[in-house]
Amino acid sequence: MGGRYFFFKEFEKSRHFLQLVTRITEETRRSVEIAELLMSDCAINPENIELHLDVSPFQAKNGTSRFSEMLKGYVVGFGLECKLKPNAWAGQTVADKHTK
Repeated sequence: MGGRYFFFKEFEKSRHFLQLVTRITEETRRSVEIAELLMSDCAINPENIELHLDVSPFQAKNGTSRFSEMLKGYVVGFGLECKLKPNAWAGQTVADKHTK
């Protein structure tokens, strides 16, 4: 099974996202925005889009865990499927590839 991924790289001053919740919410918002562009401009069916969030599930008790249900609900509310860690391989692997 294969797939494609899309990313947008932009440099932000670190002071814009000092709080973890702000940073992870902005990452999710931008992912949804790119998905919306793919659906409207490229006529890609939302069933063929899966967002991988760099967020741990609630039961993991990690830094991002307390935001997992909120962010998952945000994505699902747009009619998209989303994956959380450890199933969100792109949220870690692809992001690390382009940021380090």
